[in-house]
Amino acid sequence: MDYLFFAPHMGFWGGVCFVMLGIFNIIFIPMFYKTAYKYGAAMIASVVATLLFSIGVQWLAIQNSFVYDMFNGAGADHTMLQLMILLVGIAIFAVFTIVSYNIAIKRFEKVDI
Repeated sequence: MDYLFFAPHMGFWGGVCFVMLGIFNIIFIPMFYKTAYKYGAAMIASVVATLLFSIGVQWLAIQNSFVYDMFNGAGADHTMLQLMILLVGIAIFAVFTIVSYNIAIKRFEKVDI
């Protein structure tokens, strides 16, 4: 099957999905806990940011064959590259989430409930 967009490989999950979740967390969690009741604005901002990121990455892969081959490369010869992309994506997700939690904790302490 020929994929126009990313195939579900380790590079896709690490390079796109985990980073996209990290971007969502770093925008949504601190924004929501700034006031602790404005859910809609935080959700819209974080969804728009993740959508722009995913569109940008997909567009980059369509325009650049090196990026397309890097993310869609299947087979034993690409396994180590795919694993490295996955690990980097998990690391970015973890860092973004930890930073967003720390920002949210500081902001929530200032909220008057």
